[in-house]
Amino acid sequence: MAKATMEGIASIALLPCGSISGHFIQLPDSICYGLQGTELACEMECSRGEDYRLIKLTIIDYIRKKERVVVVECRGHDAARLRNVDQAHGWEKDVIGMVEKKNAEHKITVSFDCETLKADKAAEDHIRQFMPNLAGLEDVVVNVGKMTVAGLNFEEEHVKDEEETFEADIKLEGENVELEKGTFEAEVKPEEETEVCS
Repeated sequence: MAKATMEGIASIALLPCGSISGHFIQLPDSICYGLQGTELACEMECSRGEDYRLIKLTIIDYIRKKERVVVVECRGHDAARLRNVDQAHGWEKDVIGMVEKKNAEHKITVSFDCETLKADKAAEDHIRQFMPNLAGLEDVVVNVGKMTVAGLNFEEEHVKDEEETFEADIKLEGENVELEKGTFEAEVKPEEETEVCS
C-alpha cells in the first residue's frame, strides 16, 4: 500500500531551551496539525557539528485527538532544516530504539526547510497572532517554510480504530446473547424438571 504524503506549510517557533512548537497546515485542504518537539540530550560527545541536534517531534491531530512521534535531526541554527535520522549512536538506548525501528510500514518521514526567518518584533507579532500560548517568551525565532510528512494517515487510522471498535462491540454483543441464552436455558430447565417430577 502506498504511503500517504501530506504537503503544506509549517510555522515553527524555535525556543531558547532547544524545544520547538508550532503547526503544520496541510494543503490544499488547510487541515492544521500541531507540532511539539523536545531536544534529546546526547550521552556521548557528538561529532556532527554544533548546529546538529536530535528532536523528538510529536505530530498532533486535533480533530481525532491522536498523535504520532518521530525522531528528526535539526540543523541550521536559527534557520532550521528538519529531516529523518537513520541512526542515533551516542544517544540514549530508547532514542536509538525509536530511530532504528525496523517496521517500515509505520515509518514516518518528515522534511522541513525554513524559507522565512522571523526574529525580534517580526517573531513577536507572528507569535502573538498565530501562537498566543508562547507570547511573552524572549529570544524566540520563528521559521516558516514548506513541510512534507509521509507515512502518516490519521484518517485511515481513525477508520481502522472505528472498525475495530465496531467488531469488538459485535463480538461483545454476541457473547451477551450467548450469556442471556445460557441464563434463559438455566431458568427454563428447573421448571421442566419440576413438571416431569409432578
